[in-house]
Amino acid sequence: MKKTLALLLLGTSVPLCALECRPGNREFRLETATLSAVVKDGMIIELLDRKSGTLWANRSVSDTGIPAGVGIVTDLPLLRSGHMPWGEPALKQSLPPSFSRINYFVPEARSAYSLQHSGKTVEAVWKGLSNGKTFLPDAVLKMVFHEAENGALEIRTEGSSPQGNVFGVLAPVTNLDRKSRFILPSFGGMVYEDGEPGLLPFGRPPYLEAPLMILEQGRDSMALWMENPKMQPHYAFFNRSGKSFSLIFENNSLMPFEKRMSVTAPSVFLNVFPGDWKTAAAPFRDWYRTHFRKELAVRNGTEWTRRIAVVSDTSSAIPPDDQLALMKTFFPAGTLMFQVWNARAPKWDCDLPDWTPRKGYVEGVARAHDSGFKVQAYVNICCVNYQSPFWLRDRIDKFFLTRKNSIFQYKDTASDPKFNAEMFLGTVDFASGPDPFEGMKKGQLLYGDLLSPAWRKYHAEMMKVWNTLTGTDSNYEDTAGTTGDHGNGIVDGLSAGEGDVAQMRLLLETQPNVANAAEFAPAANAFGVTWPLNYPSVYGNRAFKLYRIHHQLPLSDYLFGYRQWVTSLRGFNDMTLHAMAATSDAAGGMGFVHGDYYKNKKAPDIEMDFSFAGHLHRRAVLFARKNLFPLFPEGDYPENIICMYRGNDGIYSYFDDGSLQEMRGPDGRAVYGRVNNTFRVKTELWLENWPFQNGKEISGLNPEAHYPLFPRPVQAKSSIIRTGTLPEKVFVRNYFDTPEVVYLELDTVKNGPSRVSLDMESGRKFGACYANGKKVEFGKITADLPLRLTCFTETSQKAPPETPWVIRLSEAGYPCGGPFPLITCPKATEGKETLYAPGEHSCVVFSCVAPDRNSALEVTFQDRANIFVHPHDGTVFRLYVNGIELKKYDTCHREILKWTGDREARKKMFDLRPRKWMVPLGKYAGQPVLVTIEIDPNENTNGDHPYISTPRLVRDPVQQQKEEVLE
Repeated sequence: MKKTLALLLLGTSVPLCALECRPGNREFRLETATLSAVVKDGMIIELLDRKSGTLWANRSVSDTGIPAGVGIVTDLPLLRSGHMPWGEPALKQSLPPSFSRINYFVPEARSAYSLQHSGKTVEAVWKGLSNGKTFLPDAVLKMVFHEAENGALEIRTEGSSPQGNVFGVLAPVTNLDRKSRFILPSFGGMVYEDGEPGLLPFGRPPYLEAPLMILEQGRDSMALWMENPKMQPHYAFFNRSGKSFSLIFENNSLMPFEKRMSVTAPSVFLNVFPGDWKTAAAPFRDWYRTHFRKELAVRNGTEWTRRIAVVSDTSSAIPPDDQLALMKTFFPAGTLMFQVWNARAPKWDCDLPDWTPRKGYVEGVARAHDSGFKVQAYVNICCVNYQSPFWLRDRIDKFFLTRKNSIFQYKDTASDPKFNAEMFLGTVDFASGPDPFEGMKKGQLLYGDLLSPAWRKYHAEMMKVWNTLTGTDSNYEDTAGTTGDHGNGIVDGLSAGEGDVAQMRLLLETQPNVANAAEFAPAANAFGVTWPLNYPSVYGNRAFKLYRIHHQLPLSDYLFGYRQWVTSLRGFNDMTLHAMAATSDAAGGMGFVHGDYYKNKKAPDIEMDFSFAGHLHRRAVLFARKNLFPLFPEGDYPENIICMYRGNDGIYSYFDDGSLQEMRGPDGRAVYGRVNNTFRVKTELWLENWPFQNGKEISGLNPEAHYPLFPRPVQAKSSIIRTGTLPEKVFVRNYFDTPEVVYLELDTVKNGPSRVSLDMESGRKFGACYANGKKVEFGKITADLPLRLTCFTETSQKAPPETPWVIRLSEAGYPCGGPFPLITCPKATEGKETLYAPGEHSCVVFSCVAPDRNSALEVTFQDRANIFVHPHDGTVFRLYVNGIELKKYDTCHREILKWTGDREARKKMFDLRPRKWMVPLGKYAGQPVLVTIEIDPNENTNGDHPYISTPRLVRDPVQQQKEEVLE
């Protein structure tokens, strides 16, 4: 930030005890004890830290093309598109710089402008506003300024127009420095930096969990926040123009807008701070905790919740006793809580609000309690199935309040797929006439508005019966926090998010010892939520998940004092598992692990699991045994420390430099880690089965892959081959070994080296080594990239093994655990072949000597997938000879992957018929050959059931590839 100009502007001023105002030409300068701000035409166009001299917003940038002034509905489609709840740039959802501002009326040269300064108050009024096309002479924008606590500038904004259609009034700060980091209480806390120009709207949780926006640069910060006790509807906008940043709060009037002639915003505060984001967030945090002091005391008074450090997901039942006994060896009593996703007798999302327990659930809760574990179960705070048995029994139609509208769908009757009901948190199709249930189908899932006092009482009573009957310790209130204005106006004196406040207060009052989790926990219900659900494996596309890995902060935990609960569900690949663990570590979360992880396992198997699943297990055990809890000490976190935790043996620090992530213990040494985005990393941690590591550095990493890191175990074995550090931009594409063969594949990136030299050593003797098909001597090897190095032992040249080896292959291309024989669970295929189930992402490895020029290899495979689970994306089978891909088959037709619910259409998306491949090996006559059949689950393993036969040598004088579909 430029400080020369700032110091000139600062002059000889001293801290003030009251708000100072210096009028100018259609503008004025305000000065508090901490800041100096210039206001022009309803916007703050300059912002100076009076103590440090830092110029946060530079008026010379002249970047005022942003939403401002008074929002008046002029173009309905633009109103909707400008109020997407989530303007995420990774999803290409940000609005373009050219986005029309025709719905926003701002002051201009024709406006009648007046400025009054009376004591501690400055009042500016602009009468006559324009959207660039239409001038409304009677439209008025009014801004009132005060100096608040600690030098903050308090802003109260009003907008009006006698013609109606007033939907909002805005408080923008523009010309902000692009070198800053934008920090938002979104998904627990998100960081955005400069990037592609665009306007990013954020409305509704989890996209906006508190009315707070922060900029941070170095060790300085600034914040714009609202103290909004009535939980009025609002949006936050972050604008990246390519020249500057802008922060904008838009406060909305209640729907419908047509007769709204004015809107008054709650107080907006602006201040600058010497310190990081925690310092900037503290004023809002302190206001919130003061306002909800009584409720927070009840929530935090549930003592047993302080020991919970791990959540373990299960589908519909508590695990059996032998599994509970195994889990007890890892998790001390009182530290783990099961989340049961459907403890009800009805099917998921059916017959709500029927809370009849599933058979065996009550007994399962008792067994969990006997083992020292707590139980949390899915309930639903506002949903019903239309005309379900309980709907009819309890006459729910008499008090259920439907959601009538939303600003991003305002009066939209089109079935636009981008307005998916679930994606946008609960707005359902609604009737336009007086009957809110007109056209509803029996069983249709409806989202209700918590403004209904009778519904709030009904739900609280139902929950008390549920918890008393079942012994459930905590309720996961699904759909809780879907806060907003749903078009019902004022009901019994409450509006918009006040219904959520009243419902959560009632739950605390009726069951103070029952903890609450919530689908979302924004300001309107956070005071009653102990564990908000954070679901990295579901939200957004791959690009957004990747972004989250290094751009999370514990902001929402800092504000509200709850703990992020990252569910273990849908962690179908290493990238997603990385995003889940990174989100939890960075956002102040807990340990998490799926209950099925312990199914059919023994402790030694778990101790030797160094996969991402094993990483999550070890992480969960650490959180449980050390009782890690987010810590927010005074002052800034050290560099690259994202979150700190207090443990029973000292302070733990979560480190992230954009590539390496480590949880560091009280002694400063890493207890676990992860890495991506780099070719090499300096760390004492260990990567299983990796030939390029020395205890201080790991090299040869693929920047696009994801690696879990562990303290080196005592029983760890070195890789069969070892070598020194790889050059920059060279990475391991594949590495594995069996008793007969070692395979190493190295690759490079664009502009990387074209050749590589390796000084290799091994405790194993090799009979023959081939580099890219050429025989070489093991040791000093120089070859072109990509390099495919195959080293055969002397025994591999004698006879083919009776059983091929199976390698569990990580997505990064290294083996998880050692090789094991192909699993012998035979399945008949039309009586023609015997197939085996290798499972997950794996390779079947078959090494042999091709006897003669008529040699060929034959193998049969089939995917017996459950194609009706979602997401299921098929399986790819690939066959390699000496590392060269010769055959490939994908059981899924990628172009029609979307699951529509049409079972017949679904069947056409996949081809699950068994296939037989024959591949000629004659050109390798007399030579050792490595055959690898890879079973690739694509993005996820959901529904996968791949099978493969034992590869076998056959004779084929024709020496041509063949494929036979076995009908």
